Amino acid sequence: MSIEEKFIKEVLFNPKVVPYFDIPIQHAHPEILKKMRRPSNSEKIKELIAYIREINPFSAIRTTVMVGFPGEGEREFLYLYDFIKEVEFDHLGVFIFYPEEGTYAEKLFPKVSYKERLKRKREIMKLQREISKKRLKMRIKSEEEVLILGEDLRGRPFGIAKIQAPEIDGITYLLSNRDKKSLFPGDLVKVKIKKASFYDLWGEVI
Repeated sequence: MSIEEKFIKEVLFNPKVVPYFDIPIQHAHPEILKKMRRPSNSEKIKELIAYIREINPFSAIRTTVMVGFPGEGEREFLYLYDFIKEVEFDHLGVFIFYPEEGTYAEKLFPKVSYKERLKRKREIMKLQREISKKRLKMRIKSEEEVLILGEDLRGRPFGIAKIQAPEIDGITYLLSNRDKKSLFPGDLVKVKIKKASFYDLWGEVI
């Protein structure tokens, strides 16, 4: 068993740790990763994610990618696109490359136009919206612990489940509160999930 697998098991079997993994891959194409001076082993990433989901299919996996890095042609971009489509991350953030004066990356060629970088970002985000919705729909009828953060404009409590990081992922909204008890920020409640959108969940307190 590798060090990574031991760590994953420790996280997934420890009740005090949420099953949430943030794995910032930056890219998937080996040549772009090499230019970024990052480890280039997308197959290893696939294996680790498959291992996580084999143990706990409801674990949340987030990543961050960058598009438009110098040298990223259509082929390299489609490689990244297909990788994301295959792996199906629960959450994904995408950034476009910005050259910074005096950095190693500023001197790399060929450059990708700003217009093309924005286009590629939109394509990745469009893909991820559908993936996120699919992954969240898998949680309908499941029971989730939700940390209450506050109330919406209609006075209904909302919060985050274990699969939602504060501020960067979605929100879980409470459709009803059967016991009519007061809920306050910091309360932890059990919620049965009823609906899912691209990024958010809706459920009832049970």
